[in-house]
Amino acid sequence: MTYNIRYDEPKDPFVWDERLAPLSELIVSQQPDVLGVQEALRYQVSDLAKKLQDYAWVGVGRGPDNPKMEYSEKAGEFNPIFYRKDRFEALGSGTFWLSATPDKAGSFGPGFGLPRISTWAKLHEKTTGKTFFAFNTHLPYESGERGRRDRRFALQTLLSKLSGMAGSQSVILTGDFNSDSADAGERTAVHSLLEKGFQDAARAPKRSGPDNTFYGFEVNNKNGARLDYIWVSRAPAVTLNSYRVLDNNNGKYYFSDHLPVVAEVTLP
Repeated sequence: MTYNIRYDEPKDPFVWDERLAPLSELIVSQQPDVLGVQEALRYQVSDLAKKLQDYAWVGVGRGPDNPKMEYSEKAGEFNPIFYRKDRFEALGSGTFWLSATPDKAGSFGPGFGLPRISTWAKLHEKTTGKTFFAFNTHLPYESGERGRRDRRFALQTLLSKLSGMAGSQSVILTGDFNSDSADAGERTAVHSLLEKGFQDAARAPKRSGPDNTFYGFEVNNKNGARLDYIWVSRAPAVTLNSYRVLDNNNGKYYFSDHLPVVAEVTLP
């Protein structure tokens, strides 16, 4: 499951203190084995962790938005990975930065307005002994050619690190890629990199829900974009079983400006 929960913005029409309960209840109702979250501030991660008591989580903050400020792992947005404690143990975990110096905490990509990160976990399934890697990210959002350039650089960095870490092991990659699959320029600049080694979970034989994953909070907004993805490795091949975009709401607002995406897969 992947879910951009929207950072806590007091000016939003549906604020975090009101969203937390229905948002966390929606997550619990799906019982995901692994959950990648984007845009969570440190206290939002803590709030979620209290609601998701069957889960452990890994991750650190990306750091201050001002590159002149000293890095703190509690600062900035997190891309935490939650996983079921009863089913999995983490054999390793960490965070790297989508920059020219990915192991330098708080580093910015070239020309980036914000630091960007990927959090990862190497998970061992207790009952089967299977091991796989989960990566969770949030790519730059800028529009036009600058945005495509930034997303391509960020993704190239991510895939290089991913390849070196995971090798021939199975990978599940979740995140808000800020890259609409309906845009030809995005498909060329961004999706072409992913499709070399990954399957888009939306191609599962069973699928339901809206095509798009970003609408803003307003339920009556029909202008959306597909920005949120679950990708699974081609080799070794992870089997895609089903794919769902969840549009649960309170009649007026969605629980975030993004919709959560759920995929059922089978590891080799």
